[in-house]
Amino acid sequence: MPRLFAFLFLLASFSKGMSQKLVFHSVEQVLARAESDNPAIQMARLQQKVAMRDKALGWAAYYPSLGLNLNSDYNLNLPVQLIPAEIFGGPAGTFKQVRFGQNWNQSAAFDFSLPIFHPEKYAAGRSASYAAEQVKFEQQAGVNLTLQKVAAQYFQVLQLEENLALNSMLDSTAEQLYKATLARFNQQLVSRLDLNRAENLMNANKQQSLNTTASLQIARAKLAALLNISELSNMKIDDHLVSYQLSTPENQLKAAERPASRAATEAEIAQRWRAKQHLYTGLPRLSLNSRYTFSSQSNKLSDPSATHFDYGTVGLQLNVPLFKGRTNTLLFKKNQLLSEQALYKKQQTLTESAAELTEWTTRLDEKVQARTLAAHKETLALQNIQLGLDLYNQGVISLDQLFNIYNEYAQAKSSFIQTCTDAAIFQTYFMIEAKRP
Repeated sequence: MPRLFAFLFLLASFSKGMSQKLVFHSVEQVLARAESDNPAIQMARLQQKVAMRDKALGWAAYYPSLGLNLNSDYNLNLPVQLIPAEIFGGPAGTFKQVRFGQNWNQSAAFDFSLPIFHPEKYAAGRSASYAAEQVKFEQQAGVNLTLQKVAAQYFQVLQLEENLALNSMLDSTAEQLYKATLARFNQQLVSRLDLNRAENLMNANKQQSLNTTASLQIARAKLAALLNISELSNMKIDDHLVSYQLSTPENQLKAAERPASRAATEAEIAQRWRAKQHLYTGLPRLSLNSRYTFSSQSNKLSDPSATHFDYGTVGLQLNVPLFKGRTNTLLFKKNQLLSEQALYKKQQTLTESAAELTEWTTRLDEKVQARTLAAHKETLALQNIQLGLDLYNQGVISLDQLFNIYNEYAQAKSSFIQTCTDAAIFQTYFMIEAKRP
């Protein structure tokens, strides 16, 4: 039985480990994972919630308020007044000491206040509302930047995998070249110099493969960190760079609709309302106030014969600021200047956003066309590799000419991989920006 339990435990652990394996088949799946698990994105969403709380706080000052005040006082010495004694039947011209009140005085009062006309509070609420929208769009812009970083890192992994496959192919080709050169060296058709060059090429390719493998491991680790995956072994990528269909976006993005531009617009409006808030501070304020009080007086703390009474008031309070120095005026002028700054920033953000979209569109168009040319160039260069090896074995071309053909293929294939990477990145940028917050 113990062995059976141990076997079942190991089987359950193995199944659990297998279930934690994350396999990504496309950049869309990677971005979905980042949106749900990336710490920076989660913090941005929390910041949006904080902004909504700030918005509620901005309007909270306009809500009615209700308070309860409780008081309990004990008079150590009651005040004494002199009353003519004849009131109580005493002789005229004499006075009698009389104490008014009782030792214990207790009261409970409810205070209610409702702002009716408080323009500065209204301006504060409007400013908070626009500031909340500003934060929402700012955080969305930050999320988009994070997703762009994730996409770029993902395609770097795919690029390095393609480079590793290229290095493997070049290793095989360099080995064939070395064997062919060795055979010609044994036939005394080439010198030791050519043989050494062929061997160095083979060793250089192996060294490049080691470097690419290390770079791939580092890139995968960075991607796992962006996706909040603690164990690199739990992440598997089943995707290929060349499988992505490239095309220019059908619906062109508008610079004014991007999150950064919309955030700048909301910031400019919010700043204008802040300026109005200080301006409205000098206007009259009208409030509705009410108070209901219940009182009790007795000579003992607990006295059934205590005197009880209650009363209530309701009224309007008008507060007219007459003179408060130049504080509000200076604050208003300061916020006017800040409003001008916000306006310039909005214009700058819109211009930069439009320029960035133009760059993306231009680069994507270029890469889509360049990919076709690079693919054809790579195909011809690959054909030349095999033709060059055959001609070299036949002694028709020299080792230098074969080296040139070899390097041409390596450059053509690398150019094709880089073009595919750049095009996929720019296309994904458009896909990310197309999402509306």
